[in-house]
Amino acid sequence: MGLGERIEFYKQIEGLRKRPLIVYVTSQRPNATGLMAGDVIPEFIDQLQNLPENTNAVDLLIESMGGDPLVAWRVMSLFRERVKEISVLIPSSAFSAATLMALGGNEIIMGRYGCLGPIDPQTRVKRKDGTEALVSYRDFVSYLDFYKNEAGLTEQAYTENAFKSLVEHIEPWMLGQGRRASSLSVTIAEKLLQIHMTGAEEKIKASSIAKNLNESYFSHGHAVGRTEARGIGLNIKDANDALEKLMWGVHLDIEKELNIREPFNPIGIFLSDPQAEPYLKSPPPINIPPQIPQQVALQLIDNYFRSQLNVTIPDVSVELTYGLVESTRFASAYQMKSKILLTRTLDLKFIASKVDLQGCWRGVSIPKVGGEDKKGESHA
Repeated sequence: MGLGERIEFYKQIEGLRKRPLIVYVTSQRPNATGLMAGDVIPEFIDQLQNLPENTNAVDLLIESMGGDPLVAWRVMSLFRERVKEISVLIPSSAFSAATLMALGGNEIIMGRYGCLGPIDPQTRVKRKDGTEALVSYRDFVSYLDFYKNEAGLTEQAYTENAFKSLVEHIEPWMLGQGRRASSLSVTIAEKLLQIHMTGAEEKIKASSIAKNLNESYFSHGHAVGRTEARGIGLNIKDANDALEKLMWGVHLDIEKELNIREPFNPIGIFLSDPQAEPYLKSPPPINIPPQIPQQVALQLIDNYFRSQLNVTIPDVSVELTYGLVESTRFASAYQMKSKILLTRTLDLKFIASKVDLQGCWRGVSIPKVGGEDKKGESHA
């Protein structure tokens, strides 16, 4: 399977829907997840420039776990400058910022396995001890609400203690950052919805939908299926049987090409190289006299392991695909070339690191009738 097979699916969807289709995917492969980022904007511009001149409506198929919410606003703004009507197709997952992007469509057509997600932004917070955590602004609010509403500690002194405890672990300015990110998400959602929800009552409804998606779910990973999405007021349409089959075919083909069901395991990839075989052999026992100083003993152990691993170290490189923007007219992929480095500790544990060398969007050849391929431009 590959782009050639997907192009056939795309053609059939376009024939069924009577409008051009553009597909946007970021990898959901465990340990090799791609996120929506601003560098995809030129790829969408290429897609829009390659649309037939008389195009007034398009379909946008999305599969992504999210990323930068501003990308959702920028992409949909570009689409609205080019066409009057956008339908968003969701065969599987469109979470977080991908949900935001979907809100910009006049309608969202979901397959039976399709789902959206909450739009409360996740902020990487650095604790004062140097560690990091990914949290939502709502986590901070819930913490303070617990003090007042659950524990019943409503006096000002208790509230001050709760706040002091919070800022002892994180920098206070990060609370402001979280608040701004949360407000930005709601604002973008409202604006995207109000592009096509233009009446006075509809605009109020759009505001309610945005707040619900930002505040009403207890987990950022909550899957909002089409029935639930319809229940909060979104214009959700069920894919008919023919479209459902084609959308799911696209999903399965992308899933296979990006190895979504196989977690990226740099240690396993490194050790599968034939030259790495010595790393997998158990070393013979070492005898160290108990009377010698600890520092000398550690040096002997270090020398021992170095001698055991005095082998040619494999040069292991990988190329991973993190994003796709495709249609029957133009296609590009974000690919990263990386090298895997491996070290082994004295207790025989392996530690692997992936060093990224070069990543960019590259044009991908589209099989054409007559044996000639059309290839998009490569972006370094």
